[in-house]
Amino acid sequence: MSPRGAYVRTMLGALEMLKNGVTAVQDDAFFVPAPRPEIIDAVMQAYADSGIRATVALDQPNVPELEKLPFLADMLPPKLKADLAQPARWTPPGCSNAMAI
Repeated sequence: MSPRGAYVRTMLGALEMLKNGVTAVQDDAFFVPAPRPEIIDAVMQAYADSGIRATVALDQPNVPELEKLPFLADMLPPKLKADLAQPARWTPPGCSNAMAI
């Protein structure tokens, strides 16, 4: 997703909430495959521009995708299974095991 796409998506959600009387939101933002600063900035800017009060967290799992759903490994072809068995792709800056995206 582009920063503009993230901004528009977030703004549309915020405006819909405001239209229905919601004045505060808690967003557990999920970024696929990993958060990028420009996308995070776009989401935060949309909330600021909309005027809604927002508390935002970055939802980035630390387990491989394959471990999240029971029986998923039994249904996938080998290549996709190998890809989804890899560790999470992003580690916060400053951590010794940070991976490049």
